[in-house]
Amino acid sequence: MKKLKSPVKTSVARHDEHPEHQTLDPACAICQVDVGTKSPDGVKESWSITPCGHVFGSVCIKRYLAITEKPLCPVCRTDLFHLCSHPVLPVSYDPKKSLQSRDEAAEKAFPGEPRHGECRFCQKQRLKLARRQRRLEMLEGPSPGTGEEVRADDQDEHEHEHESEQEHQHELDDYSSSTDSEGEEGERTPRTKGLRWALHLAFTLARLTLDATRIRKMKTLHTEYDDEDESDDMAAADSPQLQATPTRDLPPVPGLYGYWDVAKKGPDWKFLAWFDSQEPKTKTTAEQFS
Repeated sequence: MKKLKSPVKTSVARHDEHPEHQTLDPACAICQVDVGTKSPDGVKESWSITPCGHVFGSVCIKRYLAITEKPLCPVCRTDLFHLCSHPVLPVSYDPKKSLQSRDEAAEKAFPGEPRHGECRFCQKQRLKLARRQRRLEMLEGPSPGTGEEVRADDQDEHEHEHESEQEHQHELDDYSSSTDSEGEEGERTPRTKGLRWALHLAFTLARLTLDATRIRKMKTLHTEYDDEDESDDMAAADSPQLQATPTRDLPPVPGLYGYWDVAKKGPDWKFLAWFDSQEPKTKTTAEQFS
């Protein structure tokens, strides 16, 4: 059987067999054009390194990982995606300034195993969700299952509110006890009952006013989170629509589709918008998936 020749240059992979060989082919292993040459659209590539230690043109490898069937290294076929199934973001590499081997540079640029952790985009989304949940708990109280857990930075505020409530309650008790001592009937007189109801109503209105003030204050302090949510929604609304491909063989495209269980819903445009915004900036379009 005739063995097919790979279009990717093998000279890039030789450093695995000969670690002492540090010469670098000036051409990108994907597009076969010398790195540093300005393209017709004005883009000038630099080198980028992947977790496996191979280097490519920064724009080529980024576009390749965004739209490929499965984010694997073009040379050694190593997994280049995270636990969340999003592709690894290559890191800039300067062979002239680096005194380390490419394997050492890759180990320093990608500490740990990317396959065992989430990408930066998913970490940011998780933190945003935690902040949103915390704000919801502050407004509506803790959700079922959270128990008595309270954040350290909110504990002083809760203690202050508790002390204020106790002071108000003591004032009510003192006033009611002094009112009760005025007559022998105590709470049985209509006048005393009316005063107690009036005080209770005034205290309730004061609490409602305090809660409304706290809500307005929190909304003022956290407007940046609302802006982020609006920008994410706008990005998702402006994203191009691509027909789902239910006949695609599994495993699905990790970087293209996001999580494995939603593979047939189409590209993860929210992630791709973040991925394109990282240096070097790129633009992923629906035509690239056809």
